[in-house]
Amino acid sequence: PSPDAPDSWDIDAMVAAMHQQGPAMAYLVPDFHNPTGRLMPDHYRKRLARAAASSGTVLVVDETLRGLNLDGGTAAPMSAFSPAVVSIGSLSKSHWAGLRTGWIRADAPLVTRFVATRTTMDLGGPVVEQLAAARLVRSYAEPLGSRLEELRDNRASLLKLLAEHLPEWEVERPQGGLTVWCRLPTPSSTALTVVAPEFGVRLAAGPRFGVGGAFEHYMRVPYTLPPAQLETAVKALRAAQDKLGDSPQLRRSLKAEERSAVA
Repeated sequence: PSPDAPDSWDIDAMVAAMHQQGPAMAYLVPDFHNPTGRLMPDHYRKRLARAAASSGTVLVVDETLRGLNLDGGTAAPMSAFSPAVVSIGSLSKSHWAGLRTGWIRADAPLVTRFVATRTTMDLGGPVVEQLAAARLVRSYAEPLGSRLEELRDNRASLLKLLAEHLPEWEVERPQGGLTVWCRLPTPSSTALTVVAPEFGVRLAAGPRFGVGGAFEHYMRVPYTLPPAQLETAVKALRAAQDKLGDSPQLRRSLKAEERSAVA
């Protein structure tokens, strides 16, 4: 997604990359993208599918967050626009964080290749976890309603807390998923994540979601915790932000180290 244009995706750049570079594979998260929470509209999906077909690029589409639809947005699965799409999913975000069991959907010849490759890599997946996953898949919607209600409440609480305690942050309201993507007033994401643990908070810096040190102006903040814990966390972020504001030399030194590490 384009970081500076809410609800938009940089489709032109993605299509140009496919046509110019001809990558063998492209990994996409069009359904409540991590970290922005955006949902890609159908006309963008169709365009990407066409570009991938013309460049010979296999689209691997991560649908792990597709079930976490908080606002009722609609979009067809990417596979609806091309039979060559490989879709991957999991129950680890929507149902049970500890259940690290997933699946792949693709055409039959490709699945056969995956199975043959799998046997050379391990002896098989854990049986008990797969049985639990099979039970949940058969009753997929049963526990999901309460999970979505909980996440909606958490999201509302986090957005309110950020507006109250960190009003200088520009916050994008996610359509789904588990995180809020925030623009900081200064390019200090890495420095903030270094200071924040002193106040009891650990977060991933914006550059973790880009390349070459991008997204220093951004911070991903999850809303997986209940409101009381979110309040504690946001107040801790406020304290960490204040410490950075009082120590600009600290921010500069931390940024310099991060740039050299990326290089």
